[in-house]
Amino acid sequence: MFFIQITYFQIEYLPIFDFMNFAQIIHPISVEEFFNDYYEKKPLYIARNNATYYHTFLNLTEIDSYIQLKQTFSPNVKMAFEGKEVSPLLFCDNDNDVAPFKANPQKMLALFKQGYTIKYDKLHQTYPPLAQKISALENEIGIHIRTSLYITPEDSQGYGVHTDRHDVLALQLNGTKVWKVKFSQELLPSKYFTPIAVNWAEEGVQEIHLKAGDFFYCPRGLAHDVFTKEKNSTHFTIGFQPVYGYHLAEHLKEMLYHNVFFRKAIPNNFSDEKVKSDYLQQWRNNFAQLVEEMTLEELLNITKKEHLSSNLGFEKDKFLTAFYEPNESDEWMLNASISWQFSVTKVGCAVQLNEGIHDFPFLLKDFFDKLSARKKANLADLPSVLNTVQKMKIVKRLIKLQILIA
Repeated sequence: MFFIQITYFQIEYLPIFDFMNFAQIIHPISVEEFFNDYYEKKPLYIARNNATYYHTFLNLTEIDSYIQLKQTFSPNVKMAFEGKEVSPLLFCDNDNDVAPFKANPQKMLALFKQGYTIKYDKLHQTYPPLAQKISALENEIGIHIRTSLYITPEDSQGYGVHTDRHDVLALQLNGTKVWKVKFSQELLPSKYFTPIAVNWAEEGVQEIHLKAGDFFYCPRGLAHDVFTKEKNSTHFTIGFQPVYGYHLAEHLKEMLYHNVFFRKAIPNNFSDEKVKSDYLQQWRNNFAQLVEEMTLEELLNITKKEHLSSNLGFEKDKFLTAFYEPNESDEWMLNASISWQFSVTKVGCAVQLNEGIHDFPFLLKDFFDKLSARKKANLADLPSVLNTVQKMKIVKRLIKLQILIA
């Protein structure tokens, strides 16, 4: 048996957020309480009686516009009916018969009216405003995130009973979705998990009616059957995909490779028992010493590349800056959203960004000093020995590096 902690929170005043951090997403539960008492342990349902609470993340107007843009492709967009995903050829244009296919809003709407669920997988990778929000959320909690959006018509079901291999936070955007839940027999299932049939007739089954503005945390291992009744439903999911303990163990081999002992061949069929026994003991000793000496930071650095965010890092007009032509009367602002360091070298000036070091003439030293202090610049701030053309080239380069904002 398990129980679901139900927290009811009546909001009399609708808060307006420029951005929702994790604490606001799970409010009124504190971040400390969530990770101490619920994360990887038990589900959490928060009923708010505030239908627009999550519209800072997404709202129906944004979703409607996004669908009509015709810029979504399979497999990022999917459709499902009564537990099975259908072929993308049913709702995509396939003039070239070559994937990926472009989703056709008219075909999608026709299927939706027949009871098919629309799913947008990894939505933050194709919708710029959401990309920035998810990137900030990942940096806040230190966990890689995968997003999905589910749009389900009334009295229907897209996906059947299943158990996810990752933890899911469901944010109900509109309508009502029924969650029928029960813990499976597998504790904290991983990517190696084989789904186990769930007996819904046994004790421990609970039913939750998730309404607009409500929140539900579904830990992995919690089997769920999700469907609608009399209302259409739209809900957004935030999937946690952290580095697990077995990930660290999988990457130990990279550390073992740099140890001479582990590059030796193991005893073969012609080795006597003493040689085999001695080798096993040496292996244990060397492995134990390696584990004893290593730090968590070392292992995390190994897994860093694999678990980095897959966000595209959308920025407003990032592409258009390549075509920007500065005017002599323009003023440019220092980009506060990037980190950079200025230093003086033996041969000139250097600006260090995340992607590397960029060299500039020594005569720009005073300019960079003033830029750091004033947070803005114009052509008059550049050395007078430079002509207008030279100054323009420097400005365009700084804008291209995103140090300055046009």
